[in-house]
Amino acid sequence: MRALVAFDDGEWLRIVDGDVVSRGKDTVEALPLHEGEIVVGVVPARETVVRMLDLPDLSDAQANAAARLTMVEQSLSGERLHVAAGPADSGGQRVVVAVEAEKIAARLRSLATLGLDPERLWAAQLLLPRPEIGFVRASVGAETLLRGQATGFLDDPGLTEAIVGDARIIELGRHELEAAIADAVYGPGTNLRHGIFAKRTAWSLDVVRLKRFAVMALVLGLLILASAIVVITRLNVTAARIERQNIADAAALLPLGTIVTNPALQTEARLAAMRGAGGGFGLLAGAFATAVNATPDAEVGAMVFDGEGGLRATIRAGSAAELSDVVTRLSVSGLRAEPGPIFTNQGRPYRDVTVRLP
Repeated sequence: MRALVAFDDGEWLRIVDGDVVSRGKDTVEALPLHEGEIVVGVVPARETVVRMLDLPDLSDAQANAAARLTMVEQSLSGERLHVAAGPADSGGQRVVVAVEAEKIAARLRSLATLGLDPERLWAAQLLLPRPEIGFVRASVGAETLLRGQATGFLDDPGLTEAIVGDARIIELGRHELEAAIADAVYGPGTNLRHGIFAKRTAWSLDVVRLKRFAVMALVLGLLILASAIVVITRLNVTAARIERQNIADAAALLPLGTIVTNPALQTEARLAAMRGAGGGFGLLAGAFATAVNATPDAEVGAMVFDGEGGLRATIRAGSAAELSDVVTRLSVSGLRAEPGPIFTNQGRPYRDVTVRLP
């Protein structure tokens, strides 16, 4: 089997029977295609969102519909999203990719200018192997990517630290990455070429079979209607279960004896009351960032918002005096700073500092 993998920045790989046999920086160099060769287009990670969703006991069509509802609810792009769900694993989980439909259309247009009509469109993150534990990292085209058990994303200093935490990261070399890409393009992963972006094939209708096709169309329509009813029923059941859970969660957060009528509104009001006027994570985190940036050789480690209006962060610096400077700057900014004891790790001092509104 032959495959040409075309990346967004023009780089390309040619794979024959599971091995990368050639590569280049300009897709034009890979043309023309060989007989029987398929084209796999790659959508950059910066344009996609990858999630692992639990969608057990659903057909592929039902899984795509349910995945779209879930991703649209979680996105600001709303109805502009194109969503694809991959095959279910043994636990009923599926790798789901969401991307704005216009980004897919633009990618297909750019490939069409080269005379290429890809059979498959892959999110760049899914070219990396899914690790058993931790994360793997590699450069795919012009992007450096990470993939874990449940997600894949573009490497970014702040985002990566927040998501990965203390988990192990395995760096992939070129040969390991290319072997993973070969496995991915041949495998049954999450193909974005479905629905309105499915590849069209020309075909002609045999008049003799017209009646048979009409009957099949009627049966198919009934099946689709039945599937839609099943999906709606499942979603209604799920929505009811989620509503019950939301009420239970809200009751745990609200004062004892509070009657929960609007979980979201009452919870937000409760959190606002705990944070204080104008308070909250954003304000306190901004104060930390300002104080640390103004202190040479200081940096912020883990942050925890305690839900009672306080933000605790681990501050590392080159000396105990610099740690004290950070605390002083936080106090001068008008916040109440509560420093913890100073510890040392590998010769570098650190301490936990909690800030609250005065």
